[in-house]
Amino acid sequence: MGDKIQATDYFKKAVSGIQEANQTLFFPMFLIDRANFYLDQQQFAEAKRDLAEAWQIIKRSDMKLYAVDYHLAMRRAEPEKAQFHETEAKKLIAATGYHLRKV
Repeated sequence: MGDKIQATDYFKKAVSGIQEANQTLFFPMFLIDRANFYLDQQQFAEAKRDLAEAWQIIKRSDMKLYAVDYHLAMRRAEPEKAQFHETEAKKLIAATGYHLRKV
């Protein structure tokens, strides 16, 4: 249990630090990583909050590679919409050549 609490604290510090450094380019990645951690912990509300914030930046800045990671995380966060998010991720992977991610 202590490891989860410590990991949560580390994620909070990392996200806060990147936000304070005003590194918008990397901010979605930190949010998506923290969301995936929350999903592993079954903390769905927290994960969806981070994913919603990441999506605003991704969409506004047209960050297609982060959009792939967003859709892959959303597939886990919203099982009822998993097919939609999987399809979107596949389209983006094909369009960008971002084959580091597997669907």
